[in-house]
Amino acid sequence: MKIDERFAVQEFAARGRNSRASDQLAQQLQVAIAQELVPDVRRVAESIAGRLRALGHPVEELEFELEEQVGSVGVTFVDTSEGSERSHHRLRFNLDVIVSVGFPGYRDD
Repeated sequence: MKIDERFAVQEFAARGRNSRASDQLAQQLQVAIAQELVPDVRRVAESIAGRLRALGHPVEELEFELEEQVGSVGVTFVDTSEGSERSHHRLRFNLDVIVSVGFPGYRDD
């Protein structure tokens, strides 16, 4: 999904402030933003991992998530040189980006 004219201010205005339709459009925008962030989050995380590797930490990407329903993008890097079980991990870092669109809790009624 791309950020395009579907999300113009007129589209939100046509649905009405604090309406269910406006909330649904905001949810769709949240998903579109999260999807658009995927390559940037991955690039930044890999850059950090590269710097950690240069310092001797053999971190590798363990998990990448795009959770569209909550509007989050996350990547986890772990040093599993001592073993793959969690208790053996020497270093772990997560980069999570949370996208929030709309005005939850800001209802007029």
